[in-house]
Amino acid sequence: MNLELEPEFFDRYGVRENDVAPKLLKDRPGAVLLMVRLYKELSLADEHTADSVHLLLLDAASGWKTDILYFPPWVNTVRELLNDRWNDQVTLNEIAIAAGVHPVTVSKYFTRYFGVGFGEYRRKLKVERAIQMISTGHIPLTEVSYACGFFDQSHFIRAFKDFTAMRPTDFRKV
Repeated sequence: MNLELEPEFFDRYGVRENDVAPKLLKDRPGAVLLMVRLYKELSLADEHTADSVHLLLLDAASGWKTDILYFPPWVNTVRELLNDRWNDQVTLNEIAIAAGVHPVTVSKYFTRYFGVGFGEYRRKLKVERAIQMISTGHIPLTEVSYACGFFDQSHFIRAFKDFTAMRPTDFRKV
């Protein structure tokens, strides 16, 4: 999906183009989920589509907007660790040791630098992996659910729908 935002969009809603950090769109969990939700809205194509798309983009833009000028090096270390070990149990102490900071530092600043809480970040990573698995073949959804670390099929469906606004079976049909 190619997404181009015209200058009028930024003017209309009072968002500065420079506030949207393109790297965050590519690197942060949630980017794939946003594209799936946008695709769903665009496929409905009714009188509410334009407003729904704008709301999704504005909600995302508020997360992309960054007034943080400096990201400590430990933030990238934590991001890499969580992305590499997306389906492993990782404790706060393990994260802090790998990042070379105190556990309180990670706990205190996680939401500030990642835009969401720890649990939501981890669930987004799992749902994005599920999207990749569903997209690449005809793996049964129960296997996808298990491989992505969900407790059961209903937990998987609920989390998938929370992040994408679609059920996994509906996504597979797209």
